[in-house]
Order: sequence, then C-alpha cells, then structure tokens
Amino acid sequence: MRRHVGDLRARVIPTNVHDSVLTLVNGNCDLMFAYDHPGLPLHLDPVRYPYLTVGQDTFMPVSKPNQRLGPLHRLPGTPGSPLPLISYTSTSYFGRCLALLLSRADAQPVLRLDYESDMAEVLKKMLVAGEGIAWLPKSSIETELASGALVPAGGPSWCIDLDLRVYRNQYNRNERLDTLWRYLSAL
Repeated sequence: MRRHVGDLRARVIPTNVHDSVLTLVNGNCDLMFAYDHPGLPLHLDPVRYPYLTVGQDTFMPVSKPNQRLGPLHRLPGTPGSPLPLISYTSTSYFGRCLALLLSRADAQPVLRLDYESDMAEVLKKMLVAGEGIAWLPKSSIETELASGALVPAGGPSWCIDLDLRVYRNQYNRNERLDTLWRYLSAL
C-alpha cells in the first residue's frame, strides 16, 4: 500500500458503532471502518458519506470442543440443558446482529445468558476456557478454529454474513485521503 499511497500516519480508535458514526459526522476522523448488514443499516447519507466494501465476514456460533472434537455446547440446546451464552451487550452492533439472527431463526435456541461484554477478545477467552457458546466474527477466531481450540457450535443457518465497509465524509477534501480512497476503490 505504501508504494501506491505513500507514508501514512494512522491512529485506530476502537469504539462502538454509535460513537464511531458521531466521530465521522463531527469531522473527528477521516475514515470509519464498520460491519454492515442490510437488516441493521447505519443510516448514513450515502451521498455525503460514501463507502467501499473492503471485506466480508461471518458472525458464527462457536464453542470449545468436547473430547470427540465436536462442540461442547451445540445449538439449539434443550429446555433441560440451556446453553450458557457468552454474549455481546444487546446495545452493541454484534448484540443487535445476534438479536436479528435469532428473530429470523426457524427454531429458537435454548440459551441462558451467563456473561456479557462488548469486546470479542474477552468473549473468545471465556470460550476457550469452556465457559459457553458465543457468536463471534470468524475473522477474530481464525487461529482458534484452525488449531481446534474453538469449533462451530451450529450449522450455516445459525450464521449471519456481514460486509466490512470503510466510510468517509465526501466533503473532507484531503489529498492523501483522496489518494488512499482511490487505492481502496481499485482493490
């Protein structure tokens, strides 16, 4: 990228989607990366805040494996044995993704909320320790899936596909930003 764009100084500020949108709208950042699903739009004016889709991800249920290498906690669960859910908070984007997925499910899973956090790394550590089931972006658990530390806890019907988008303010006319945007557009 440096060959095409030149030297860039970047600062990543991890925050929730609401605060990220405010930061972009208030002109306090040049670019905003965010997940997107048609059922959970960000409601940004596409003329003023154009975006590029720069990747795809899958929000998927995972669990620590059992001794036979299947999921220790498998969807959908049973009334006599609800699955311990390690989840994002309901107000976070991923919490809303989970609510959307469950609202569209053919059969409702039997879950017992045991723990909430907005941080994927916290949820992942709890899962690796065998504490329950959680939905996580596949990109955040590729190493754990490849090593077998985590396994899918349900089939494709329990997953939701997401786009990764980068947004900018069209009226922010910065030469380096324009160069970077053209580079990203060509990918």
